Amino acid sequence: MEHPPVTADRLSGYTERDLDGDLARWFPHLERMSPAVRQVSPFLAKLPSDAARALASFDARVRSGQMPNFIDENWPEGDYGFDFRAEGAEDLLAGNPEEAVCAEDVWPLGVDGGGNRYLMMTSGRVMAWDHSGGVEGYEWSGFSSVDVFLWAMVRYRAVVTGVLPAEEVRADFAAIGEPGISNPVLGLLCRITEEGY
Repeated sequence: MEHPPVTADRLSGYTERDLDGDLARWFPHLERMSPAVRQVSPFLAKLPSDAARALASFDARVRSGQMPNFIDENWPEGDYGFDFRAEGAEDLLAGNPEEAVCAEDVWPLGVDGGGNRYLMMTSGRVMAWDHSGGVEGYEWSGFSSVDVFLWAMVRYRAVVTGVLPAEEVRADFAAIGEPGISNPVLGLLCRITEEGY
C-alpha cells in the first residue's frame, strides 16, 4: 500500500521521532561526527519553539559522539556548529549587503560536497551558504525546517552510498517540493540524477 505524499507538516518532529531509526537502518557503520563546538543554547533561544526543539534534539545526538556523518563524508568532523567569529571567518557571511548575516544568527549544520555550509537561520529555515561568500540563493537553497533538511539529507546520502535505491526517494522528493530538494539545477533531486543514481 502506498504511503500518503510527504509534506513538511508530516515531517514535523522527524528529528526526535524517526532520525535515529533511519540512521541505524542505513548508516550503522558510517564514521561518527566528532565536533568540538560552542554551546547551542544561545542560538536556541532565538528560534521558534518547534525549530528549537528539533535543533536541540539533533545537537544532543551530535554531542553524544554516536551521530553518523551523513551530511558530507569528506568532512569527518561534519563542520557542525562551526564558529565563524572565533575562526576569523565572519567575511564568509558577508555576501552582498542584502545577504549579510551576523555570526550569532546562524548555526552551521554541516557542509555539502562542494564545501558550502548548510546554515540554520533564526527563522528556523535551513539555507546553503557559499564558502566563497554569501548565500547561494534563497530560491533554490532553502529547506523550511531542520526536520525537512535532515529527512532529505539522510535519504540523499543513503542513495549516494548505495543503501537505498533512487527510485524509492524520487516520488517523495518531488512531492515535498522544497527548493533545496526540487530546484531543477541544484536541488538534491537534480544532484541524484546528475550523479547517475
